[in-house]
Amino acid sequence: MQKNKRVISNIFTIFFLILFLIYLDNNRELIETLISISVINILFLLFLSICRLFSISYTNSYLYKKVDLDLSFLQSFNIVCINRLGNKIAPISAGSGYKLYYFTKIRKVKMTSYLVLNANYTVLTTLLNLLFVFVTIGFYLDFSYFLITLAICLIILILFSLILKTKFLNKFNFIKTLKTVSIKFYKADLNFFVIILSSLLTLFINVFFIFYVINVYSITANIYDVSLFYTIGQTVNIFSITPGNIGILETIQISLQNLYSFNTSEILLITLLSRAIDYIVTAITYMFSGSMVKKLNT
Repeated sequence: MQKNKRVISNIFTIFFLILFLIYLDNNRELIETLISISVINILFLLFLSICRLFSISYTNSYLYKKVDLDLSFLQSFNIVCINRLGNKIAPISAGSGYKLYYFTKIRKVKMTSYLVLNANYTVLTTLLNLLFVFVTIGFYLDFSYFLITLAICLIILILFSLILKTKFLNKFNFIKTLKTVSIKFYKADLNFFVIILSSLLTLFINVFFIFYVINVYSITANIYDVSLFYTIGQTVNIFSITPGNIGILETIQISLQNLYSFNTSEILLITLLSRAIDYIVTAITYMFSGSMVKKLNT
């Protein structure tokens, strides 16, 4: 099964790379525009990318406290780097596979607890992204969109909390774990508020990163365009087919370009530069964090 997934992933990757090279050959000015960025701008984007890794790592160190695991910031940072690097350069989300192995085999977190915890965090970040999008829609189009989305999010959370209180669910082992971990995850304690705040910080860094890129290339866009572009990208990346969802992400972003003001070339400029910066920072920080973790363990 894994072999078939790897073959499919490689086929998709090669297919999209060929399409991309053909597009670049027919639009060589895109390469000239891409490399026209100044060194100062590159350094600032590298700095933003490092801040994003720090924010994600800080979130993870508090996230796993919800399953009674103490994870130092440095350990969390190292795992985040391995996870991101593996997902971006290897097929079938190899980084996520290592992350699963690390927490379930090395740190002895139960598989079901690990899966439920990460599922709950994905739900939380998705709701935060949706709220952010509809806040911007509220300011630029109609504030009622924000109110409707807020009401829907609250209804979902209320229904979920009511379901978790159902004693009937205790008869099923997996559902019982789902209930137990979810209740601990959404418990309104210091850890939960830190998780929300650091997740919001990551969201704002990501949005500001895109905003900075479009200003570097003098692309005309507003906060609504950027927030929608970012949220669509985050939603697509929940399910990874190719390494870093290369080709998949760009195809969906381009197919939905009528929703925002970016054209095909602008979308490729944003995604290409974002990928390049992310690869560089993740690889460099992984080497440093890995060596530091080894020193701490000796």
